[in-house]
Amino acid sequence: MTAVDDAPGQAHSLDEVAALVSGQRGKARRQSAVAAIAGVIVGASGVGALSLLGSDGEEATRTSVALATVAVESRDVTLYTEYAGTLGYGDAVEVVTRADGVVTAIPDIGSDLVRGDAAFEVDEEPVALLYGALPAWRTLSTDSDDGPDVLQLETNLAALGYSDDLTIDETFTSVTAANLKALEVSMGQADPDGELDPGEVVFTAGPVRVDDVLSRGTTVSPGTSVITAALLEDATDTVTDDTVTTENTPTQAVTFTIASTDQGGFAVGDEVVVELADERLADGVVSSLSETPRRNGTGPAADLVLDVTVSITEVPEGGLIEGPANVRITDQVQAGLTMVPVRALVALAEGGYAVSVVDADGSSHFVGVETGLFQDGWVAIVGDTQPGDLIEVPQ
Repeated sequence: MTAVDDAPGQAHSLDEVAALVSGQRGKARRQSAVAAIAGVIVGASGVGALSLLGSDGEEATRTSVALATVAVESRDVTLYTEYAGTLGYGDAVEVVTRADGVVTAIPDIGSDLVRGDAAFEVDEEPVALLYGALPAWRTLSTDSDDGPDVLQLETNLAALGYSDDLTIDETFTSVTAANLKALEVSMGQADPDGELDPGEVVFTAGPVRVDDVLSRGTTVSPGTSVITAALLEDATDTVTDDTVTTENTPTQAVTFTIASTDQGGFAVGDEVVVELADERLADGVVSSLSETPRRNGTGPAADLVLDVTVSITEVPEGGLIEGPANVRITDQVQAGLTMVPVRALVALAEGGYAVSVVDADGSSHFVGVETGLFQDGWVAIVGDTQPGDLIEVPQ
C-alpha cells in the first residue's frame, strides 16, 4: 500500500517527525505502540518540545514559561493508508419529455431540481418533476385501470402535501383527481382538470442537478431528452397508513485506482472515511472493485491497477465538494493509548522526555516517559501517569 505522509489526522511516531525536520520526509511509517526518541524536536508540523535547558546549557526555571494544565487522556489511534481520488456523481440522468411542442422555459445550468419543481415548460405549460422509477406512459384519470403508475402518482401527491382524504393505492379515484387538480393549480397550468397527461410530468429517482439543457425554442416530441442532469440523491418513498416518508441516499462517489498487488486490502462493503478537499470528513463504503487489472498507461511497463468506487453514505454538514478527495483505508486501530498534548513534553538535560504531573496539593513533579505514536497534536506515552492525571503545558 502507498501511505500518504503528513495527511491531516495521520498517525506518526515522533521519530518520523524528526525525520521530516531533517529532510527525510516520506520514510516508512512506524506502527509500534512505543518508540524511543533521541534529541529535541522543535517546529515540525506544529510539533514542539518544551526544553528545560537554557541557552547556556543550564536548567531553566519554571517561571520562564507561562503554564496551564490539561488532563491526560485515553485515546484510540487509527493507522491508515490514503488513496487520492476524485469525488463526483454517477452516470448522467436524461430527463425525457412526453410532451409535444416548443420548449418555452428552462432551468439554469447548475441549478437543483426537487420534487414538485417545474423542470421546464413546453408551450408555456409547466412540466412537474416527480420521483419514481416508472416513466409517464399513459393518461391517468378515473377511467384508468389500476396500476403501479397510479400508486407512484398518489405517493408523490401525498409527499407534496396533496393528500386530502387520499388512499394511496393503485386505484385512481375522484379523490385522486381532486388532489391532482390542486397540484396542477399550484403549478400554474392553464387548464387544470385532475387528469394526468404524460406530458405534464417527468419522473427521476430523486433530486437532480442540471448539467445541460435544450435551448428555448427547441421543438420537442415524446421521447426527447430536455435535460441532462446528475442524480444528487436516490429517494426511496415508504407508505405507511397513507403517510409517505422519504429516505434519501447520497449518490456521490469517489473513484480511484489501486495497485493490483493491493487487491487483498479491499472488499466491497468495507467502511472507509473520505477526506474532502477542505479537510472535512465523510463516511463511505467500497461499492465496487474491478476484478480484472488494467494497465494504467501504455506499453508493457505500465502499472497494473484496479478501479475502486467508494459511495458516500453520510454527507457531512456543509455538503460535499466535487473534485479531489482522499480515501482512508484503516490498517490498524490501537485502542486505549495514554496520550498527552505534544507541547507537554519536556526535553531533559540527560536525554529523553518527561511530563510535569500536578500533585493534589498543587505542586508538580516530573515523570519520565517514553513516547509513541503522534496524531492530531497528541502523543502516546508510557510512564508513571495515567488518564485523568493533570499535567502542565506551556500556554
